[in-house]
Amino acid sequence: MTGTATTTATRLNLGRALARARAAIDCDCDRHTAAIIATLHRRSTADQIAAIRDMDDDARDALADVWNLTGPGRIALAHGASLELARGCRMTRLGPWEGEGVDVTDEGDIAAWVAEEPNAQCALLALALAYELTIRDDDGVVPRDARWTGRDGYNLWKCDADQGADEDELAADTDPDDWRSDDDEGTDWIDITWYLPVVRWDGSVGEVTYDRTFAIEPPDPDEDCDHDWQSPLEVVGGCDSNPGVRGNGGGVIITEVCAHCARYRRVNTWAQNMRTGEQGLTSVEYGEPDEASEAWVASLSDDDDADADE
Repeated sequence: MTGTATTTATRLNLGRALARARAAIDCDCDRHTAAIIATLHRRSTADQIAAIRDMDDDARDALADVWNLTGPGRIALAHGASLELARGCRMTRLGPWEGEGVDVTDEGDIAAWVAEEPNAQCALLALALAYELTIRDDDGVVPRDARWTGRDGYNLWKCDADQGADEDELAADTDPDDWRSDDDEGTDWIDITWYLPVVRWDGSVGEVTYDRTFAIEPPDPDEDCDHDWQSPLEVVGGCDSNPGVRGNGGGVIITEVCAHCARYRRVNTWAQNMRTGEQGLTSVEYGEPDEASEAWVASLSDDDDADADE
């Protein structure tokens, strides 16, 4: 009896779900589509998305009607499935549509309007589609005309990056040389934060933020020189097996000399960003020629002359 009672109850619940779904659908929906819609909330997110992609336009419209209902007839969708449905049909009719009075350039005004709707996510998607606002799947909806703002701890600036940009795209549009000074003697670092206002899926106001540290390399002291960096033991010191290399914390400092201009280059593989305290970075600094490096370069010229005479 228990098995029969359970089966009967299951059929009764499914029947009620079908009835609610078909009653809510404002079009001639076949029983198969109604069954899919009525049971969609039981599926995984991936299966929900796959089912929505397989639906025709009428079926998606039918699902949109049921999805927006409040109360016992509403079909719950996972976040990813909701976005898939939103992109599959123009859901400008969702909810009590009074979006005409919303200032879509102001995140506060958007959030205030969404807060009055029974389904924040549904209303926000509808508003975004109606006004062609940028939808960021994981973050929310970006107000119209909103721009990324960058800051480095001292300055603020507006970026030209797309509202849908990610961290790598923002970084690609950033040139660390803009922070470089001709007086820089070695590598420095700049910490940049980008932020963009959004209205989140729960209706709250927030920001999308990314942080990245950029290395600012010192200018080449002689850009006309085709540098040939070498490690002559008599100039850079060290041991025979590893000339010019000495330990430094968890890394090393490598000293080299250019065989053309006699300048020094020192690479530190355990450098520190003094503003943040981060260690294990790589820095480069250049040094001017001295008697030892100039004498070594001159000896190379003497060797070349001797070889030519032979």
